[in-house]
Amino acid sequence: MLEPYGMFNHDPEQKIEVRGDSESRLGTVGIAGEYFGDRFEFGFDGAVNLGRQRVFGLDRNVINTENRGGQVILSNSHVVDQSGNKIPHVPDSAKTSAQTIINTTFQNESQNGKKIAADINVGFLTEPVDLINKNNRFRDPYTNRYDGWMFVADAAWWLYKKDLQLALTVGAASGDYNPKFDTRDEDFKGFICLQEVYSGRRVKSAFFLVDKLNP
Repeated sequence: MLEPYGMFNHDPEQKIEVRGDSESRLGTVGIAGEYFGDRFEFGFDGAVNLGRQRVFGLDRNVINTENRGGQVILSNSHVVDQSGNKIPHVPDSAKTSAQTIINTTFQNESQNGKKIAADINVGFLTEPVDLINKNNRFRDPYTNRYDGWMFVADAAWWLYKKDLQLALTVGAASGDYNPKFDTRDEDFKGFICLQEVYSGRRVKSAFFLVDKLNP
């Protein structure tokens, strides 16, 4: 018996850092088989991943509340001045356009840690300050292509009538490091299991694929 199969999963709002900052189209195709003879029998299951995950560009700067000298203010989380203080969020006026500069600056990892404006008046600050992006403000978009595989099999021989049997099972799956460490297009070679559990017929065991760091 041979049984080909396929499965498709679309997740339009995956979360890496914030909800909806990526989307995934994962396909799995495989084939399973079984053979039964008078004294020998075996079974197997093999599958490969297809598809890709798109990770969107991200501006990590958000507006938070901050206690500064006993006064609660709104501040930008990922834009600081030359002393490392977070830049207050102040509506644009005739005296300052700091927030517009922050919101409309070029969004690219090349701008992380860079000065985006100099000598800008910011609200209640008495002296002009520089506007500087933190080193991790921006994340560039990238794509992970799914390229994993898995294979499991078991076999059995009847050595003496139907009273003594020798059985063996093996399993393997491809692996890879966490692709979120690098913001670049690449192939992810780790097999992504989705509803795949193989329970051996001949050796009473189960083959589970899990992340050792995040089971």
